[in-house]
Amino acid sequence: MSGASIAAAAASEAAAVPVAAPVSASPPSPGAPPVVAPSRRVYESGVLRKTALSFAFLYLLPFYASLGPMLIQRVTHSPIDDLIGFALMAIAFTALMVLIVFELLVSIRSRVALGDRAIRFTLPKRGGLLPAFAYATHEIPYDQIDRAEVWREIHGGTFAPVMLKGVRLVTTEGQKITLGFVSEANEDAVIPFPAIAEEIAQRIGKPVTDCGSLRRTVGVQGASGAAEPAPISDGEIAQLNRNHNRMMLGLIACLLVLVAAGIARDIASETVDQGERATNATPKKKG
Repeated sequence: MSGASIAAAAASEAAAVPVAAPVSASPPSPGAPPVVAPSRRVYESGVLRKTALSFAFLYLLPFYASLGPMLIQRVTHSPIDDLIGFALMAIAFTALMVLIVFELLVSIRSRVALGDRAIRFTLPKRGGLLPAFAYATHEIPYDQIDRAEVWREIHGGTFAPVMLKGVRLVTTEGQKITLGFVSEANEDAVIPFPAIAEEIAQRIGKPVTDCGSLRRTVGVQGASGAAEPAPISDGEIAQLNRNHNRMMLGLIACLLVLVAAGIARDIASETVDQGERATNATPKKKG
């Protein structure tokens, strides 16, 4: 074989073998955006909130435990008007204790951790609006999340509406997992679910899906009924928020009036009782 044919064969073999591109050791150009790994982010209640709720619960618990014996005593020995007043106070006290218990559970157990590769959260098991004792822990890798959805729910009518923002995750298998709800009037939520949805969307590389607004009707037993699509403008949202704030201020004003009336009644009755006791204690002159 001649030297020319050998050189031609070597050239053809070299052309058939792919050659890796040289790796540049130079840093990226100044105009290129830096590649930043997502940082770990944890949402949970602070130590101060947990301590304050625990202290409030432990402080009020002895007083609440004494309501039972006091109620039995009033049933057997007190007149009906005194019994009705004490029963109303016991109902209000019970509602307050239930609210503190649920808030304490939420502050201790609720937690959302956005890791490098997955989201891990401990939230109420049924993921609904009402508070619950049962909690569940989930861990979902980001590559198994198809999208994050948000929507607005309008509860009640135009007189005292409540608008909530809901967030849920839809997995690649079609499973829908509700994270939770926040009130649009409360911008200082402990776990801001809409902000969490935005962070999840950034990590999976897809925008948040806005499902619009839904109006929930209230049933006979007070539970929310079927949801109906409710297209609503920004002006209508602002008006509903004003109606809600007006209603809440009215309730607070009524509560303050009732408390002031009760204090005034107690002061007046105490003054009368002291006067009667002083009159009875003063010896009467004979003849």
